[in-house]
Amino acid sequence: MRGFVQGSGVPSVIFDSYKNRLDDGLTKASTGSFKDFTFNQHSFFETGLTFAAMPIRIEGLIRVKVGATIKRHSGARNVYLNLKSANYQVRPLNQEEYVLDLSNVNYEYGYTQPVKAFGLGSLFSADYGSGTALDLGATVELGRIRNHSQDRANYILRVGAAITDAGKITYPSTGKQYSGTLNKLTINQEQIIDLGNNSVKNLETILGKSDSRDYGYETQLPRTINIDADVQFAKSFFVNATWIKPTNTGVLPTYIFQPELFSLTPRFEGEDVEFTLPVTWINGNQNPTIGFSVRFGPAYIGFSNFGALVSRSVQPRGTLAYFGVQLWKLNEKALTKRRKR
Repeated sequence: MRGFVQGSGVPSVIFDSYKNRLDDGLTKASTGSFKDFTFNQHSFFETGLTFAAMPIRIEGLIRVKVGATIKRHSGARNVYLNLKSANYQVRPLNQEEYVLDLSNVNYEYGYTQPVKAFGLGSLFSADYGSGTALDLGATVELGRIRNHSQDRANYILRVGAAITDAGKITYPSTGKQYSGTLNKLTINQEQIIDLGNNSVKNLETILGKSDSRDYGYETQLPRTINIDADVQFAKSFFVNATWIKPTNTGVLPTYIFQPELFSLTPRFEGEDVEFTLPVTWINGNQNPTIGFSVRFGPAYIGFSNFGALVSRSVQPRGTLAYFGVQLWKLNEKALTKRRKR
């Protein structure tokens, strides 16, 4: 399952209300206006079939690997909101709580499906979106280090290139689209939370259902070019550089976009311990994000933006976190003990 929440033309008052909340005392009173703000929430299910081969292998000198993944997509939901124009006022209710007043609101919103249960049968239902996509890639590994552990990566240089998410999802015209104008609208923190929990239901509650039309869309996936270089400077110590550049252009909600980014990641790969420290520069962010991951034996844990967990001044305030246990690592330990006996 993959999901995207994206916006374009995001006014500062919307950004600050979402980042600081309206009820934590950090909000400041302000007034102004904005135009052409679009918010898009898109989720879809992905299944794939991967083919891989190693057409060239000269041990100790070069390995060439190629691969392709054919993916089928089942579009769960595409929801968008476009505030074409509005005036705003952020005003206090009490010492800590504020509300956002919008006036002369010119809006449009739509969705492909209301929020409802999504099961295995939904993957092939005509009520949901469907599409295909393709990933293509190749890597070249050069050289090797002698007396190296057989179960660890062993090359001096690895260079790779790939194109990912080349495809689209088409939704049937079974959704709904609404548009209209409102003289005044007041938003509080509870409504912002409700919009995140069930955007379809709460957009209908807040904005109403005027000028109803059928809604269906063809959404382009975030096609990107990925270039990767991995260098082993010493035994088990690597530095990786990755560049990801989007290749499709358009506007929400007909396009999902991936920001351009560059990542530099030193890492150590030992038999019992692994450690990585990715530093990522994302186009549009003022500062790089710094993450880390560590493995001790079969257990591992990692964060994509560790600084956001320890400091409120770090932007963006968000991180991916993951942890787990690699069962095959436990099996490797058992096999190693048997061999020593």
